Amino acid sequence: MDEFKQSCVKCGDTPNTLCRNKNEDLFCLKCRLIDLESLCVNMKHENKLSALDLIKDHVPDIVFKKVSKDPPEGLVAVYLKPETVDFIKSMALRMATQNNRMTATPYFFTIRETSVVTAADGRGDSYEFLNRDCDATYTIEEMREYINDRVEETDEDVADDDSDTLTKETLLDLLDRGCLDELADALDMELLELQTIEVNTNGFFTEKAAEEHLEQRGHRYREGSSVWLEAAPDNPEMDAVWDLIMQIGELKNWRK
Repeated sequence: MDEFKQSCVKCGDTPNTLCRNKNEDLFCLKCRLIDLESLCVNMKHENKLSALDLIKDHVPDIVFKKVSKDPPEGLVAVYLKPETVDFIKSMALRMATQNNRMTATPYFFTIRETSVVTAADGRGDSYEFLNRDCDATYTIEEMREYINDRVEETDEDVADDDSDTLTKETLLDLLDRGCLDELADALDMELLELQTIEVNTNGFFTEKAAEEHLEQRGHRYREGSSVWLEAAPDNPEMDAVWDLIMQIGELKNWRK
């Protein structure tokens, strides 16, 4: 049976508006209201809640309406809440008029931030020393300060019991000559080879939404994070979503 000609499962009427409950049953609004009032009683909140209090939680955003005539051939009629349509229309206008940075649609905006990760041997761009005893890390410059402070306090803490050559000067010489593996072994530390990479987080259809998100939630990202545009070529799912948004926004010739 055509969905737009279905009737209320409770009273059998075929009103202009039908809505679904969580079991996918179709109700007219009058019967749905009675159904929700009954739910209030079952929940024992009759003194605190009414059906109107619950209707926002139980009536879905998408409401199927019976239309006076069938939609045009090849099309399906879907009715959305007015506020949902207004939001999508506003978003569609931004998408169609924003700076696409000479990128063909579809595309999306993301938050780009830098991240430091462990690199494969020989592929790192920086090094750090890991002190397993206190789970602390030191950059090369911080290691220089560590050697100066530690050796000056007590030579025995950094020198081998079997060797008297691991003096402050010897350790600094290893550091200056770039013998980082030897230095790490001498100090009983682990040498970490690190690489700085760019990471894209989250996704937005409009640059404005991405900028507002970064302004409001910037504390969740690393310092220096920025809005970045990413192309989505040969992506039929993204292309279909763009097309749907523009149809709801009633915009034509929007492709760039």
